[in-house]
Amino acid sequence: LLHVLGNKSIPQEFRVGVIEAVQGAGDIAVPALLQAAGDEDRHLRLAALTALAEIASNDPKWPNDAGLGLMVGLDGDLVLPPEEPEVEEVAKEEPLPEITEEIAKEIDEELPLVAEERKPATSTLDAIKSNLPDAPASEPEEVVLTEEQQRFLDMTKTRKHAKRKISWDIAAAPHEDVQRFSARLLGSVVNAEVTEKLIGVLEKDIDEDVLHGALFSLAKHGEQTGALPDAALEPLQKLLESETSETRVLAARAMGWIKGADIDTALLDMLKSTDPLVRVEAIRAMDHRDLAGKEMIDALDDEYLGVGIAAARALARLYGDASVDALVLFAVSHDGTYRRDIGKLLGQFAPKAGAARLLELLADESQKARWLVAIDALAELFQQQPREEALKVA
Repeated sequence: LLHVLGNKSIPQEFRVGVIEAVQGAGDIAVPALLQAAGDEDRHLRLAALTALAEIASNDPKWPNDAGLGLMVGLDGDLVLPPEEPEVEEVAKEEPLPEITEEIAKEIDEELPLVAEERKPATSTLDAIKSNLPDAPASEPEEVVLTEEQQRFLDMTKTRKHAKRKISWDIAAAPHEDVQRFSARLLGSVVNAEVTEKLIGVLEKDIDEDVLHGALFSLAKHGEQTGALPDAALEPLQKLLESETSETRVLAARAMGWIKGADIDTALLDMLKSTDPLVRVEAIRAMDHRDLAGKEMIDALDDEYLGVGIAAARALARLYGDASVDALVLFAVSHDGTYRRDIGKLLGQFAPKAGAARLLELLADESQKARWLVAIDALAELFQQQPREEALKVA
């Protein structure tokens, strides 16, 4: 196995396939996978680390070699950075003696005299070279634009040019990749020791990608277990003040899994965040914590539609029939952007009351402008029900 994985003459696809195949072997394959994690081929590294995560998460006993290997990878000790080559000191050359006025005079006297033919200067550069004064430059003619030309010129000053994002293959060093991948893959290895390890990483001076991977995994642990330890609160609060949006968002997501009334209050404060993605995470956290008060209803009117639809999902799940009026109003707002999503939610949590409200909207002649929204929402609502139930609702 080691011979196959380390043999670069064998096609990459075959070696990756071997890694996926030996994944079912469990602990027996771990030593070879740990070695393959440091391979120069990035695809092979990721395949090996993913296989280790699968083995670790499927093994009922803890600790296991695959999980411990990923934790070592998170510390940056599984694949070490290459040693920096020693730089040989270059012997300094002795400086030349300083040229005094006497030496300069002797050199000047020894040089032969050469007659220099001067040509009339034809340009500024020639005038400078010949040590002659430059000819006076004539003033440029003033360009007068017509009213239409000036308008077009003003338009070019205000137009913003779109920037095209170019995707390049990431050339990351193996030791950096292993640490980043380990941080993210440990999200599937759910146990108290790994959770504690991830919390400890948050307070270290680490690469931003490693930090994001650890936060992502920590949130996954919270989702799987239903709660994160209180020890995570302090580092997460600090990360909420980060200048990077992704850091704030992931910190808010993980924080939502810490129990306690203080966190409930903190989530309400997050709804006032200037970062709309943090507000979305606050709504999602309130959803799985069963917190749906006035603030959740107000969130339907948030200027960022992502917050509104997140609030709509929470209200539909928590209130059912009682949420119908608010959901239908949200569906017909914002040009009906989320009409189909609202139709699905009504079909799942309030099919009869939802259908009745939408049919009532279709019967109102003064609401003709909203009929298309109601029709699309009804179509989605009926698709969420068995055929017999849908006919009854209709």
